[in-house]
Amino acid sequence: MKPYLVILLIILLASCNSDNPEKKYGLDFNKNRLELGLPALQPGWKLVKNDQSVLRWAPEGNLTGVGFIHKQVTIKDNKIYGEENRFEGAKKYRRDGVDYNEEVYISCYFNDTEQISEWGCMFKGARNPINGSASEEDTKITLKQADSIITSWGIKY
Repeated sequence: MKPYLVILLIILLASCNSDNPEKKYGLDFNKNRLELGLPALQPGWKLVKNDQSVLRWAPEGNLTGVGFIHKQVTIKDNKIYGEENRFEGAKKYRRDGVDYNEEVYISCYFNDTEQISEWGCMFKGARNPINGSASEEDTKITLKQADSIITSWGIKY
């Protein structure tokens, strides 16, 4: 094999690896997450969903009780588009005849330079966490409120 073909093959293989979104936006992206104020992907988690536009990581086995449930990354045009972090509390609530644990979602969207362009946080439970009133719908909350709820559940991230 001619030397230039070997070099071309090496370059092609190296470029394929750098475009691997599972690697690029998995543990390798944790430094960026910490700088941006996002929860880090936990080293022991496994990839539970991997399709063209969505990567989702979760802890091994079934998590019972309070905890960080999953991290989901959305890819658009081979770049990170959004990230969702789901946390679960101990209190139960009932909706549409089904029991659920209270949940907090911390989500964000990224611009072309992989900086956060927009935050979106949601609380799911029977009571509005802001004013305590009964709630049949999800409650949009601020990042500070989301962090406060998660901390009150004893979750460190």
